[in-house]
Amino acid sequence: MSGIEFILTGMLAAATPFLLAALGELVVEKSGVMNLGIEGIMSLAAVVSFIIVYHGASHGLAFVGAGFAGVAIALVFGVLALEFRADQVATGLAIGIFGQGLAALIGKPYESLITTGIDKIRLPFLSDLPMVGGLFTQDIVVWLTLAATLAIALVLRHSRLGLVIRAVGENPHAARAIGYPVIAIRYGAIAFGGAMAGFAGPMPRRSIRRCGPTA
Repeated sequence: MSGIEFILTGMLAAATPFLLAALGELVVEKSGVMNLGIEGIMSLAAVVSFIIVYHGASHGLAFVGAGFAGVAIALVFGVLALEFRADQVATGLAIGIFGQGLAALIGKPYESLITTGIDKIRLPFLSDLPMVGGLFTQDIVVWLTLAATLAIALVLRHSRLGLVIRAVGENPHAARAIGYPVIAIRYGAIAFGGAMAGFAGPMPRRSIRRCGPTA
């Protein structure tokens, strides 16, 4: 593998968790809510997924557990922001700090331990191209993230669901007047954003030496 190919391959893999989290937050903000606790959600999800895999479960189950962890902590933000009308910026930052602190607490016994990573998938013919072939040898999460990017773009721009989400974000009073449950839709968007940040957390690394966005 050439130096350029190595750099491009690493950049795509490294950008994937941030793209996942950004896609989730895009939907959240389109609904008229801003959640700044994404980093804390990713940290907690990373630790949860690592613990699941370390104790013998599959990587698929680890991603499911990470997604549930992300939804749970995002809904805490949702309750505070939507029900108690707390300031979204302050609440999001508090959730971020809480998530990182909780991740450090439950991940402490697992420091310096390692697990196996996800196997990479080679796309036929494309992975054999010179200079850029490595871009087409990635784990399944990378491919699913790229597919999700296209799917979310199409849903937001060309579907009834996307129109409703954007209407709730741009003019919630008008959306409520024509019968859309604004709060319920925003809860759904927040839960989706939490799940996407949760999926971003367990992007594979070798150890849990620190409780950062990935583990």
